Amino acid sequence: MQEADRRGPRWEVAGLGLLFGAMYFVQGIGEPTEGLIAQPVRSLLKSWGHSASQIAAFSAVLALPWSLKPLYGILTDFVPIAGYRRKSYLILTSLAATLGLLALGVTRLESDSLVPLLLLFRRLRLHFLRISAGSQVKHHSNS
Repeated sequence: MQEADRRGPRWEVAGLGLLFGAMYFVQGIGEPTEGLIAQPVRSLLKSWGHSASQIAAFSAVLALPWSLKPLYGILTDFVPIAGYRRKSYLILTSLAATLGLLALGVTRLESDSLVPLLLLFRRLRLHFLRISAGSQVKHHSNS
């Protein structure tokens, strides 16, 4: 008998609840366009000499992955990578987000036009995580 079977379905639901609570907490803090760090990001861009329209364009670029979110579910369901539907996409987007944030942190950017692009990888990973987590909830609620 597996350990999850011995503890019962309540423990599994509690674990999923904890996972989703942590995920949405981190998202609320780290969301660069509407989360807790949104105002410091806008202030930083303003201190770098950006106009309000440039800051709005920055936010619009970072909002692009949200508008494409329905396509992620279709992509992960119908185009598996290495035999996995969601796991491989999570690994690839996590790697892209890590590399983007690493590049943002260690390189001296001559132009700040790369900043939205590098942060875009992190946003993309966040939305793939949401799709995968939502599918896990649906899978566990049906079983």
